[in-house]
This record gives sequence, C-alpha cells and structure tokens, in this order.
Amino acid sequence: MWKRVLTFLFVLVVGGVIVIAVAIVIGTGGRNGETGPTTPPTGSAAPQAGFSASPTDGLEPLTVQFTDQSTGDISDWAWYFDNDGTVDSTAQNPSHTYETAGNYTVHLMVTGPGGSNTMTKTNYITATQNLQDLQVGQSAQTSQERVTVISADRKTYYTWTLSSGHTYVKTPPAGETYIFIEVEIENLGVSSLYAAYWDFSISNPEGYRYDPQYYLGDDDFPSSQELYQGQKAKGLILFEVPEGATGLLLQYDFSDILTGPNIATWTLGF
Repeated sequence: MWKRVLTFLFVLVVGGVIVIAVAIVIGTGGRNGETGPTTPPTGSAAPQAGFSASPTDGLEPLTVQFTDQSTGDISDWAWYFDNDGTVDSTAQNPSHTYETAGNYTVHLMVTGPGGSNTMTKTNYITATQNLQDLQVGQSAQTSQERVTVISADRKTYYTWTLSSGHTYVKTPPAGETYIFIEVEIENLGVSSLYAAYWDFSISNPEGYRYDPQYYLGDDDFPSSQELYQGQKAKGLILFEVPEGATGLLLQYDFSDILTGPNIATWTLGF
C-alpha cells in the first residue's frame, strides 16, 4: 500500500501582477489492483495448557473424564495419561480407564499458531486395587504391603517329623476337615511391619468366621514376624472347617491402629 503527495507551483502574471499558486494532490494506491487500505493480521494468542479430571481416585478399573482448560488459540491436543511418552488421545476432552492399580502422572501438550505449551500433573490419578473377589494365585496390595495367596488345599490329616526322626500324624476333629493356605507377605514401603497368621480368617456364605489353628509343621507361617522394607514372610496357615463346607472366602485385614477396616477377600473355590 502506498500514498503519494504531489505539489504543483504555478507562477502567473495577471495584469502586471505576479500571482503564485500552489496545488497539492494526494493519491492512494496499491499493488496488483488493491484500492483500499489493508490491516496487518493480528497475532495469534499463545496457548497455555491446563486441565482437570474427575474422579482423580477410586477403585480399579477407574474411568476418568478429562476436561481441557487451556487458553489461547489451540488446534491440537496431545494427552499422555500415564506420561510414558506415547500419545494416548488427541481429543479435546477425552476419557480414559485405568485398569491397573497405581499412581499415574498425566501430561497434556497443546499446540496452535502461536506455539505450544505443556502441563504435567504428577501422581494426579490414583487407582486403588479392588480387594474383593480375588482368586487363589493373586495378590492384594496397598502402598505398604503385598499379600499373595499362593495355594489353598483341603486335607484330612497332616504329618510332621521331630528332630528325633519320629513322624506324627494329626487329624481334625470328627466332622471337620483341614484347609491349608500358603501365603506370602512383603513389606513394600514402610520401615517395618508385623506379619502374623491371625490377620487371616475364613468365612462361609452365612458370615461365620473360622480363625487359624496352631500348625506344627516346619513350613508354618509365623505367628508374628517383623518385616523390614523389602523383606518377605512365607508359609502355611491351618484352618479347621466343617466337612463339605462350600462358598468359603479367605480374608486378610490390612488395617492398623491408624486406619479403619481394609479387608481383602479371596474366593477359595470350595
């Protein structure tokens, strides 16, 4: 776009008098046929990433709705729901289901004509393990400890051998049978915790509770053992239940003096 100013000076003699006249012409024009003034394009607003989520904690599988709260001119969204470097969604307001218990860091990158920007929320989503309806062979876990039920067996007797070499046979009372549960407890994240077989119990469908019995074998689970971080305890726990009892559940109480009841439950399959 250009503007042109032309000035003309005229000198005339009229009746013996010298007259000086000035004419000014102002004109505008443009290139390639442009005839009007133009306005340079306004700069795009730089993006600023922001987001929220609901819920941010709950039992697995946990479905979370993410809401974009970014500002500026934005054309693309890239969500990393577990911050592993792989884009999980490019929708503006996606949802995601966390199938496995854990703490998850969420990362959002927004891009527009004015550039890109990111936001990361560390350990923003907490999916807690559903401690109910576990199966033999599975583990129940909190931030402090992991409990694994390795096996569950019915038996009508068991034997143990003394250091003298003499072998004894023990049978349950009339009308009852033995159930042996092999378990392992691991300290995951505290300076120390106590593992004890009395934290386990078996219940029937009517809610009746069977407590552990004293087991004489060398492979018994300790009655009480202090476990330091990273240490494990493993062994057998003995229960006496009525013959033919079905629908039995094994329970473990994760609670301590500072927390309320937190019961994990395994279906024994008989």
